[in-house]
Parts: sequence; C-alpha cells; structure tokens
Amino acid sequence: MPDPLGTVERLNPDAAVATRAFLFQQSPEHGWTINGMPYSPGRALARPRLGTT
Repeated sequence: MPDPLGTVERLNPDAAVATRAFLFQQSPEHGWTINGMPYSPGRALARPRLGTT
C-alpha cells in the first residue's frame, strides 16, 4: 500500500452555503439518536445541492 492514499482538496469555510450540526447520542429508549431522533438508516438528515460546500 502506498504511503499517501490520495490527496484531499482543502475546502474553504467561507464558501459554505450552510452550516449543519449533528448531535450523536445514545438513548436507553432508542439506542443511537441524531439530533434527538432515533437513528433510521436511509433517512436523509440533510439535502445539500450537488456542487455546494
């Protein structure tokens, strides 16, 4: 395996069109929650537009 796995383009925070926060917690009733809602595979938590940062 090569030392560098690849290059990562550095994103400019000033170019962001939205800022999102995701709070991951464990709940005795629901197991893992994200922003207070039980984890549900396949449920979209954000819908960023293609090409935006």
